[in-house]
Parts: sequence; C-alpha cells; structure tokens
Amino acid sequence: MATQEKTTSSLPPEIVEIILSKLSSVKSLLRFKTVCKSWNTMISDPLFAEIHLQSSKSSNYLFLRMYRNSSGRGFSLVKLEGGRIHNEAVLKVHYGSFNQVLGECNGVLLLNENLHARKEYAFWNPSTRRQAHFSSPYIRDQFKPVTHGICYDPITDDFKAVMIAKESYRIYSCKNNSWTEKKGIGQFYFCMVGWGVFADGAIYWVLGELDNNWIIQLVYFDPRTDELKRLQKPKELIGGNDEVIMKVASLRDNSLCLYFNTIDDRTRIRFLIKENGVLENPNWKEFVVIENVVDAPTVWFQLLDFVENKIVIKIDQKKYLYYDPREKTIEEVEERDEMWGAFVPYLNTLLFPARVSGGK
Repeated sequence: MATQEKTTSSLPPEIVEIILSKLSSVKSLLRFKTVCKSWNTMISDPLFAEIHLQSSKSSNYLFLRMYRNSSGRGFSLVKLEGGRIHNEAVLKVHYGSFNQVLGECNGVLLLNENLHARKEYAFWNPSTRRQAHFSSPYIRDQFKPVTHGICYDPITDDFKAVMIAKESYRIYSCKNNSWTEKKGIGQFYFCMVGWGVFADGAIYWVLGELDNNWIIQLVYFDPRTDELKRLQKPKELIGGNDEVIMKVASLRDNSLCLYFNTIDDRTRIRFLIKENGVLENPNWKEFVVIENVVDAPTVWFQLLDFVENKIVIKIDQKKYLYYDPREKTIEEVEERDEMWGAFVPYLNTLLFPARVSGGK
C-alpha cells in the first residue's frame, strides 16, 4: 500500500480529483476507492459526488424502463442511439419487490412496493445498487396520495420524498428520518405526468384542481422551505386552460420544460423553457414548435430529452418521434419488445441519502 500511496501522490490531489470526476463509470470509481486511503476519502466526499454528477449529465444519456416477462418485473437499461432503442442491461432491486417508480432526482429513484397499499417505499441508486427503505405511517388514515416526488437540498445534504393528497401534503426527510404534514393549497385530483419532475432545485407537477370547474395548475415544492406553491403559468395558458393539455420535463441542463397542445390543434406542440433560479414569477421562453406531429393529445406524450441533437418524444407505448430542430424533420421509430412504462433518466451517480434507516 505504501508503494501505491507514493505512486498516486506524484500528481497534485486537485488533478487526481479532476481526472476521477470525469470517469463516467460509477463501478470503476467504487473499485478505485480501494487503491489508497486518499482516493477513498476523495471519492467518498459528498462534494466529489456533486462534481461527478455534473460530468455524468454531460455524457450520453441512458434511460431506465420497466419491463415485464415470464420471470417477473424489473428495469431495463436502454440507450437511444442512431434512431433506435438499444438494450444495455437488466437491473433489479435486490431487496423486496419495489417496481413502481414514483420519482427521480439526480439519479436516485423513489420506488413503491405496492402502488395500492402505498406504505413501503425505497430509495434506490441503480448505479451503485444502494437501497434504503422507509415506511409511511399514514396508510390507515384518509391520506391518499394523488402524486409523489423526490428532491435533493444540497445546502442541508438531504433527500426528501413528497406526497400530495387532495387537501394536504407530507414530506419525508431522509436526514432526520421523520415525516411532516402540511396543509395543501387546493383540492387536487390527478397528475398529468404521474410523478413530480425535479428541475432547477425544485419538484414540479401539472395537477388537476377542482374549483367550481376543472383547472390545470402548475405546482412546485421548494425543498429549502418545504413549501408547496403554485407556479405562474405562461401568459399563453392563462385563461381557457381547460382546453390545454400540458406536461413538464427536466432537460439535461437541469432546466424545466413545459410542453403543450390544445384539444383543437393536436398536431402542433409548443415547448417552453422556464427561467432558471426564479420560482415566484418566472419568464418562459419558447425554444421550439413541432408542427404536424401524430394526431394525438399530449396526454399520451412523454418528452425524453435531446439525444444526438434531436428531441425524442414517446407518443405511445410502442412509438417514438425523433425531431430535428435544424432540419425541422420528424422521424417516427417503432419499438418492438416487451418493455413498457415511462422512461426514467439514468445517471451514473454516487449520490445517495446520507442518513436513512435500512440503507444497504
């Protein structure tokens, strides 16, 4: 070991840190922790995990997707490349039958063991295979979550799980291993995306609110204050929004994207980007409009991200669109396999809740 320490110390520590942080493979980083004590300390540092995460976001995007076959359920690691979907590997949660995705944040997934019971939950990092369980104490009362989300507060180094019901919301803090309940901001009955999208330091949802009439609201949770608030919608969507179907997505640069179409114009989708760092009254900038897409409402769509400088949109369980913003061309790709469910971004990350019961 003394020889290894002498060899690795020939480079300045800051140079070693830069080199290691550029490695995309978490598996390699975990192996390199055994090289010497200084490398182990460096790679184990939460700040190094943050730096490595940013490097991982700039690499080629991989996605997780649920699969179902005769042997059960799990997650398939896939890559979108050359206009095709390629299977890279099959990943399974080691402990329990956690297979329902309820949110994603910086490569860490919030999972549920039984979507109907909604009592047992888990945090799972597919890169490191680390897994931690926690339980909801609210299963026997009237609290029935409409949607969930997961977020990370870098200031307190805390992952939080958020559950929104009709009239209240509840927050689980990993660092404190505790629950907090707060009064809601409306009566919400459904979520357009299914779970909250973590972007620009907050969780965002598109929720349906019953207030004399159905209204589609943009809602966000700020992990710094634990407050749930409404987000001001773009001026194009203020008034008459009962006829607009919209969704949100997080792009690889961590910005929030809102995309929508109207019931009367299903073949035209507009994409807006929210001003980063502003929550109260943000500016929205239009960055692309896709004309003449498949005649189907946005409720079936899922924006994945930019892959190979093309926008990739899932339009139903088996079909995808590749849109080239420069050429303004649309390529329709059909998938033929047994996978199903929504795509979840896969990031090679070392991040994981620092303190939570049941961590493995």
